[in-house]
Amino acid sequence: MSSKHIVEKILSQAGIEINGGRPWDIQVHNEKLYSCVLSRGKRRI
Repeated sequence: MSSKHIVEKILSQAGIEINGGRPWDIQVHNEKLYSCVLSRGKRRI
């Protein structure tokens, strides 16, 4: 399963669609986002 598919599955449970048309949907412009989100996890800034 690809990183993108995993992130899409998680977000869909919250009613969020990647590149969807609703105000709360997330717009992704860089496909590297998916692997970064899954590999880095929670980070404190």
